Amino acid sequence: MKYIFEFEQEKAIEIGLDMEDLLILKWIKMFTTEMKSIEMDGNIYYWIKYEKLLNDLPILRFKSKKSLFRKFDGLVQKGILIHQTVRVGGTYSYYGFGENYSKLLSEEKEPEESEKELADNFEKIWNKYPRKEGKNTAFKHYKNWLKGKKYAGKTVKLENKQMWFAVAIYAHKVKTEQTEKQFIKMGSTFFNEAIMEYVEMYNKQPEYWEKSYL
Repeated sequence: MKYIFEFEQEKAIEIGLDMEDLLILKWIKMFTTEMKSIEMDGNIYYWIKYEKLLNDLPILRFKSKKSLFRKFDGLVQKGILIHQTVRVGGTYSYYGFGENYSKLLSEEKEPEESEKELADNFEKIWNKYPRKEGKNTAFKHYKNWLKGKKYAGKTVKLENKQMWFAVAIYAHKVKTEQTEKQFIKMGSTFFNEAIMEYVEMYNKQPEYWEKSYL
């Protein structure tokens, strides 16, 4: 068997990883969409709750958060993860994927989300949108952002989470300012390029917006 989870065993051995490392990486990959995230220096970092990981993976048999931290530190030293300590209302450990992480991945393409899954995820975002017009075109733009869409001369990929918060921020602005319907952007317009203004607002203060809207 060449791969464990989606990680190539030979590369893992070459880098010096063990099964505990691979299980931790798989856990991170599975839950990134549920984690608080922050963008720093062009990288996305995720807040790792050590307590949740220990509860989810008792098979690791770590007796303390300190032991788990040492494991994470080893992954950082090996270039698999990158780390930032964020001090806002407390002290939090955020991790992103380092340059060696991609070396572990299978060259086989992961299956793309089905049209139904995409539609279901979009529907959750659309339910918050304040003007229910232009839905079909908005959905096309939504899918393009997930794959990578041209904006300001470069290709930009957006995550589902970023678009959800962008819509939440815009909807709150419309409600607060009591914007009349004719001045609210149609969905087809907002999801084309206007969404980026609010994505950038979210990216600058993700913790603030998540605290406000989650």
